[in-house]
Amino acid sequence: MFNIGDKLSKENYTQGAIWCNENNAMIEVIDGEYVIVAIPEPLPPTKEEQQQAREDAYRNEVDPITCHIQRLRDNDVVTPELEAEIAKLVEERKAKVAEIKARYPYSEE
Repeated sequence: MFNIGDKLSKENYTQGAIWCNENNAMIEVIDGEYVIVAIPEPLPPTKEEQQQAREDAYRNEVDPITCHIQRLRDNDVVTPELEAEIAKLVEERKAKVAEIKARYPYSEE
C-alpha cells in the first residue's frame, strides 16, 4: 500500500502511520510535506558499552548464584543433598556465564 519515500496527505495520513508502525518506518516532515522514511538501524554498542553491559549482567545474574553457593558451602553440615544442590547451582552458574558471553560478545577488534 505504502512505500518508503511516499508523501502522505490528510486523507491517508492515519493509514500511512499504521503502515509505518508495521514496517519499521516513520513519518518525517520534509520540505513541509509528510514523508515516509525508514527507521535507521541502531548503531552497534561501543566496546565500553558492551563491556559495561557484560559487567552488569555478571553482577545481576551470576553474582547472586555465586553468593548462594558460598552460603551453602559455609554450612557446617554437609549432606549428599546439599552437595547435589551445590553441584546444580555450579552448573546453573556456568550456563548463565555462557549465556551472558553470547548475549554480550566482545568485538574481534
